[in-house]
Amino acid sequence: MDQSVSSSSQVETVSCVEYFGPFSEELGISIEILNKFKYVVKEVLIGFICELRSFCHSEDQCISHLFALTEEKLDTKIQQLAEAKSKLGTYGIKNVNKKLKRKNENIKILTQDLKSKTDENEQLWEELGEKEGIILNEDVLREDSEKYKNEIDDLWKHLFEKEAQKHTLSEQQQILNKQKVALQKRVSLLNKKFEKTVNEKRILKEQHYIEIENFEYEKKDLIEQIKGLEKVNAFLEGYTIATFENGKYTNEVRECCMQLVTEGNVSLNKLPIVIKSVLKNLTGKLPERLPSKSLISSRLMVEAKIVACKQACEAMLTNYKPTEAKGNVLQQDATKKYHDHYEGMQVTLKDGSNLSLGLSKVVGGDAVTYTKCFNNIIDDLARSYSNPDQDSTKVKAKLITSIKCFLSDQCATNNVFNENIEKIRKDLLPTVIDNFDNLTENEKSAITKMGRFACRLHLLANFGTAADRALKLFEDSVTDSRNPFSFESDESGTFRLARTASKALTKRGSDKSGIGEFWEVFLKGRDIKNHLVTIHGHRINIAFHDCAAVYFNRNDILELLQDYPEPNGLLKSVLFDIKAKVFIAGARAMGMLDKLWAADGSEPFTGALMYDVSLLDKDYLYNELFKETNDPQLDSFTQIALELLCAQLQITLERQAASQLPGGSYWEP
Repeated sequence: MDQSVSSSSQVETVSCVEYFGPFSEELGISIEILNKFKYVVKEVLIGFICELRSFCHSEDQCISHLFALTEEKLDTKIQQLAEAKSKLGTYGIKNVNKKLKRKNENIKILTQDLKSKTDENEQLWEELGEKEGIILNEDVLREDSEKYKNEIDDLWKHLFEKEAQKHTLSEQQQILNKQKVALQKRVSLLNKKFEKTVNEKRILKEQHYIEIENFEYEKKDLIEQIKGLEKVNAFLEGYTIATFENGKYTNEVRECCMQLVTEGNVSLNKLPIVIKSVLKNLTGKLPERLPSKSLISSRLMVEAKIVACKQACEAMLTNYKPTEAKGNVLQQDATKKYHDHYEGMQVTLKDGSNLSLGLSKVVGGDAVTYTKCFNNIIDDLARSYSNPDQDSTKVKAKLITSIKCFLSDQCATNNVFNENIEKIRKDLLPTVIDNFDNLTENEKSAITKMGRFACRLHLLANFGTAADRALKLFEDSVTDSRNPFSFESDESGTFRLARTASKALTKRGSDKSGIGEFWEVFLKGRDIKNHLVTIHGHRINIAFHDCAAVYFNRNDILELLQDYPEPNGLLKSVLFDIKAKVFIAGARAMGMLDKLWAADGSEPFTGALMYDVSLLDKDYLYNELFKETNDPQLDSFTQIALELLCAQLQITLERQAASQLPGGSYWEP
C-alpha cells in the first residue's frame, strides 16, 4: 500500500477552487494529500493549481479499496490457520506439545492481530459511514458553499473598498501635511514679526519713558477730574449730597467728622448740627445721612487713630537707614490733669516736621512706667502699619532703631527712661543690620550712640527761680524786704511786687480784691497800654515781662493807689512795694534782661547787644527801660541787681546747659 501511495503514476491534479473557493487563487494557497487523510498546505504563486497525491482517484475509492485489502488479508489468515491445524495431526507425540505451544502463541498473536484489524475495520466502517453521510449532505454543503462564496466575495469587495479609501485618506493626509508645513512656516514668520514688533515697542517705550509716565499721570489726573466733575454735577443737580455709598459712609464724610472732632474741638452731640448748618448756609444743600454719635466714637475715631498711626509709621520709616548718624528724634513729656497722670510722645523727623505718636494715661511718673508706655505706643504703630496676617515684630524693630536722639525734660526720671530705650535699641540693631556682629567696635559705637537733648524752655523757667534768689540776696543786703500787708515767704520783694500787681491790675487776676477793669479805664484815660499779664497760666519768661511792665507803669500805679478809697490788703501790698526804690531797681534790671543780655551790669545802659539786632523788639517797654532817669541811686541799684542776676543765671546756665557750652559734647556737633 505504501508503495502504491508513493507511486507518481497515480496522480490526479485538481483546481484549488474545488476545495477552497475562489479566494484561494487570490491568497495563493495549495494542498497536497500525501496519504490517507493527511494534508499538507503550502503557498504557491497566484494562478497555480493544487496537486492531490493519493493512491486512488478519490478519497471514497481509497477507503473502499483499503477495506477490500483488509478483508483479503483476513481470508488469507483463516486459510493459513486451517492449514496449520491439518499439519498438527502429522506431528509426532513428542513434538506435539511444543508445536501446540508455538501454535497457541501464534494463534494468540494472530488473534490479537485479528482483533486489531477488526477494530481497524470497524473504524473504517465508521469513517465510511461518515463519508456516506457527507456524500448524502453534499447538496446541502454545496448550497452553504455558494452562500459562503458570496459572503467571501462581498468581504473582498469591502476590503478593496477599504483599500481604496485608505489610499484616498493617504492622499488627503499628504495634502494636510503640506498644508501643516505651510502653516508652520507662516506661524514662524508671524512669531518673528511679533518679536520684532515687541522689540520695537520696548525700544520706543525706553526712548519715550518719561513722556509715557507723564501721560499716565495725566491720565490718572483726568480720571480723578472726571470723577470729581461727576460728583460736582450730581451735587449741582440735586438738593442733597450723597454721603453713603456701597454700604459705608464716603471718605469725605469720614474725614470731615475726624477733623471736626480732633482739630475743630466739635463735640459729638453737635457734630451733625455743625455739618448740616455749614452745608445749608454755604451750598444750600443737606447731606443724605450722617453718622451717629455712637458710630463716630466707636468706629470713626478708631479709624482716625489707625490712620494717624500709619501716617506716623510711614513718615518714621521714610529713607530708613539705621547706620546713619541722622535719624528721628523722640520727644516725651508728662503732665497731670484732675489728678490723672498722662504721658505724651512725639517725634521730629529728618525733614524737621513733628508728629504725635500717642497720648496715654499712666499710673505713675517713674521710668519703668514711661518705658511700658513707649512699648505700647510703638506696638500700636507697628500693628497699624503691618497687614493683619503679618508679624509686626520687624516693623517695631525698625521704628525703634530709627530713633537717634531724645528730647525731654532735664530730670533724673527722663535720664533713666532714655537709658532704657537706648538699651532696647542696641539689642534690636543686629536684627535690622546685616553682619552687625562683624563690624568693628568703632563702627558699632557710632551706630549705637544716641543724642540726648533737654528742653531749654525749662531752662528759661529755671532762670526765673534763679533770678528770684539773686534778687532776694540783693534786697536783703540793701533793705528789709518784708511787707506788712503780705504773707511771709522766701520770695523776693521784686517778684512779690510783679505777682501782686498782675493779680490786682489784670482782668484775670483776683476776682475779690483786684481792680483790673478800673485800672484799664484809668490807663485808657491817659492813652496808655496796660502791659501787665496775669501770672496764672504762664510759666516761661513771665516774671521778666511783668517786672518790665511794673517799671513801665510804676508812676501810674503809685498815683492810682495813693488816691484809691479804702484799699484792700492786696492793693496796700502793691502800694507798699511800689514805693520801695530797691524793688523798682530790681524790676528794671529784670526788664533789661528781658530785652537783651549783657556781659556786665553797665552795658545795658548803653544798649549794647549780644545777638542780632533784628531779634530786638524796641517797643514802649524798651524805651522806658533804657531812658535816662537822672536818679544815680536808682541806676546804681539797677547795676548791682544786673550783675547779681547775670552771675546767678550764669551758674544756672553752666550747670543745666553744659553740653551746649564750650567743652560740651554738642558745642561743635
